[in-house]
Amino acid sequence: LFPYTTLFRSMHQLDNFVQSTKPVGGGGTDPSCVPEYLTSHKITPQCVIMITDGYVGSWGNWCHPVLWVIIDNDNAHPPVGKYIHVKSHELR
Repeated sequence: LFPYTTLFRSMHQLDNFVQSTKPVGGGGTDPSCVPEYLTSHKITPQCVIMITDGYVGSWGNWCHPVLWVIIDNDNAHPPVGKYIHVKSHELR
């Protein structure tokens, strides 16, 4: 799992993700850094799952399948990949 806002800060293993991750940010999200990171590090995933509020600068140029999980923003419609809308109150 890779937490990001506009650039990558660190990598986390799934096993300790909840305990080790303290997401920080604010001021927008730019998912275009994710495919750039994957390409520059020669990472070729079978699929990428992006969790976001959908308030983004650029959706990015993807050469891998991407699924967007958009939280609390029915107006977000990414032009690339597939997406689902999720209400945060339904996650509890």
